[in-house]
Amino acid sequence: MGRCLSYSSTNPQRNLPEMQMKLAHTLAGLAVAIGFSAANAKEADNHRYPSYSASSTSRAAVASDTIAALRAGQIQYGEASRFVDPVGVGVPRAQVVAETREAMRLGLLNPTEAVPKFATPAQLEQIRLAGLKARDDVAMARSR
Repeated sequence: MGRCLSYSSTNPQRNLPEMQMKLAHTLAGLAVAIGFSAANAKEADNHRYPSYSASSTSRAAVASDTIAALRAGQIQYGEASRFVDPVGVGVPRAQVVAETREAMRLGLLNPTEAVPKFATPAQLEQIRLAGLKARDDVAMARSR
């Protein structure tokens, strides 16, 4: 008894114009959104990027070079490439530590990059000699 229902909410036929109006507004909103997105869409600009399709090497020459490199062991199949050993002999850790400490003692290592400090030739020689002395000390300790 305490309920009061409106006639339009219970009768689907009376509610039809209201539903049509909501549908029309929704479709109009979608059309506007699609129109704005189409207006903002830009065509691909392929003229900014150079074309690398033209090559002086033929496909057969590239294939034969690849096969030759595979046979020589320069490259291998798969995503990961083979580890290549360093070309030169590495510097012992003791030598690096000694050179770093000598540079710190000379005041050449700056914790910031604001004012870079450059070593004089005499300071570079002192750093080199400290590293060589540490390397010789390690070699003598190993020979004992």
